[in-house]
Amino acid sequence: MVNNGKIVKPNTFAILVDGENSGEVFAINVTGYLGSTFKTLNCSSLISFDYIRFILEFYRKYFRDNKTGAAIPHLNKKLFHNLVIGVPPLAEQKRIFGKITALSPMIMEFGSFQMQEDDLNRSLQTQLRKSILQYAIQGKLVP
Repeated sequence: MVNNGKIVKPNTFAILVDGENSGEVFAINVTGYLGSTFKTLNCSSLISFDYIRFILEFYRKYFRDNKTGAAIPHLNKKLFHNLVIGVPPLAEQKRIFGKITALSPMIMEFGSFQMQEDDLNRSLQTQLRKSILQYAIQGKLVP
């Protein structure tokens, strides 16, 4: 009995609208039943789904930070009405997505290095204090 969901076919895209991970976009690759916690995403043939999925991923933190409900958080559907999404011609959308895909490994590597630097900066003051104290105990701070 299908009351709150719907049957979907392969190559359908859905967005999770309820729960902690609401805002995540999924590609459905089998025929099946999609429950009420998901909504299907439909796009014009003038919009690349890879491009729009990247845009929605960009806004995911915004979606998560603006959920409604206490016990089970829900994606605030009004957020979608306020999104500003530039939609260049289809060929440009594909070019943009291709460039993002090519640069993603470097961006991830940079992010990893940035996290390491942030951790080092947070611990530097404590380590410096311990080092100075150790030198003082050993009598190495003054000749």
